[in-house]
Amino acid sequence: NGFFRIELNIESPISLCFSYLGYETLCIESEELTNISSDFLLFPKKTEIEEVIIREYSGGDELRVFVDKYQSRASTDIIPGSMGATDVLRELSLQPGVSRANDLSSGISVRGLPSSSNAYLLDGVHIYEPNHAFGLYSVFNEKAINNIRFYKSSIPQSFPSRISSVVDNHLKAGNYNKMGLNLSLSNAALGAEAEGPLIKGKSSFLISSRKSILDFYLPAILKKYEVSEDANLDFWDLSFNISHRIKATQSLELLGFSSADKIRITNHPEGRVLQNKVDWSNNLLSLKWKALFRNNLVTQTQIAYTSYENQKDSRLSVLLEEDPLYYQLALRSGITDLLLKQNFQ
Repeated sequence: NGFFRIELNIESPISLCFSYLGYETLCIESEELTNISSDFLLFPKKTEIEEVIIREYSGGDELRVFVDKYQSRASTDIIPGSMGATDVLRELSLQPGVSRANDLSSGISVRGLPSSSNAYLLDGVHIYEPNHAFGLYSVFNEKAINNIRFYKSSIPQSFPSRISSVVDNHLKAGNYNKMGLNLSLSNAALGAEAEGPLIKGKSSFLISSRKSILDFYLPAILKKYEVSEDANLDFWDLSFNISHRIKATQSLELLGFSSADKIRITNHPEGRVLQNKVDWSNNLLSLKWKALFRNNLVTQTQIAYTSYENQKDSRLSVLLEEDPLYYQLALRSGITDLLLKQNFQ
């Protein structure tokens, strides 16, 4: 949870060292260890590795792979998903007992169970529809995700009950010291991320968004191969995190998330017009307060709102010499949750 309390009663010289995979180790000598209440910044570490030689068991020709520099990072590159778009859920498919639902879907199957048997969370709050475009991409933007807690056995009791697994995504906080802007482009979406301090050293913000660009070329492809005469596939997602350090032992965090998909498919089979419309959306808002007390007690209070809506419309028009006939089917569904959580550690 980021809070540490160490009580020392040693007169001999000592040093306190902070280390993390992929970062330089930071050490503080004994004379600086009195009543420390501060944040410590670690810097990325560059590691030189030697030439890698791959040999066949039969003793064939050597294949040499030269690596000049490798900079390991705390957050590794995410495996590319469908159409070159990166996807955080693709990483989980490499875990033992986990596989992809199919080659195009971002969903995962744990021990052979369907993707619907998994619970998908964002900072402990339920996301009811984790997919864009019928499963081609997940709604979790890798640029805004700090870490993923994946439970496929011994699931903590505090999580929603699922017979398969729990995937708990956590948004990262913005940079407290400097501004940053990142733009990304894939075959599927255009993304942008901005972060920086609101009050330097005390408050920060992070906002990240993606917008589909499939409408620029996908309808022409579907029409060419006679899949659909007119199609529209659009999606977007937006997430933000505002963090404030009240003092060294207390912090306040406001985060939000929203995603939406709009799909339209039209066909004209033998004098008829068949129109299908599918819309769905997720919305989430959470306020979290975390504090460390002197008796080594960490408390976290969270108030959250989450909702999911789904709309399906199908319309069949029969073209007659006189007035056309229309048949229409409309379905609406949704769910809304209000959440109050109190954790002690």
